[in-house]
Amino acid sequence: MAVIQQGLGLLMALSVASAVLAAEPAPTPTPSHYITDQLTASLRAGAAKEQKAINQIRAGEPVQIMEKAPGTGFVRVRAASGPEGWIEAERVVTTPPAVARFAELETRFNAAVSELEGMKASLPEREVLQRQSHELQVRVVELENQLETLTEQNAVLERRFQSEVMYAGALIVLVGLVLGWGVSAMRGRRRDGWH
Repeated sequence: MAVIQQGLGLLMALSVASAVLAAEPAPTPTPSHYITDQLTASLRAGAAKEQKAINQIRAGEPVQIMEKAPGTGFVRVRAASGPEGWIEAERVVTTPPAVARFAELETRFNAAVSELEGMKASLPEREVLQRQSHELQVRVVELENQLETLTEQNAVLERRFQSEVMYAGALIVLVGLVLGWGVSAMRGRRRDGWH
């Protein structure tokens, strides 16, 4: 019986949280550009891949495009956190990536749960909550579906990052082997030349 009551209480809490989210004022305008879902992006000193990386920007960070370098595929950006530099234009998108949407949704969900707890403590009648519960259940399901979708996208990004780290490690080992072989071959030639 206590488990059923706890379950009903949780369902009511989620229903009220959904109503709170629906009644929230519209969010303030968001920036028009974001860093893509790749985990980080390098800011470079100039408009070319050969230029030195001077900083890193995390996925989902808002940026402002300052200028474009025609024919290079690079744009100069200023990140919301302050750094400026050049980055491949393909890394800058106009739609917030999954990382940013997931964080926003999680923040809104946590705020709604907190507000719900406060409302539960201050509501004088249980009937009011029960009447609203039926309408809000649909909205709670939508919110849970969005959270599940973004969680899956986050898992895909994490797997992509792990494979990129593995490829980078393999490349470093290969370069080390080639350099070692080259140095060894040069030493062998020097010895042969002195005899």
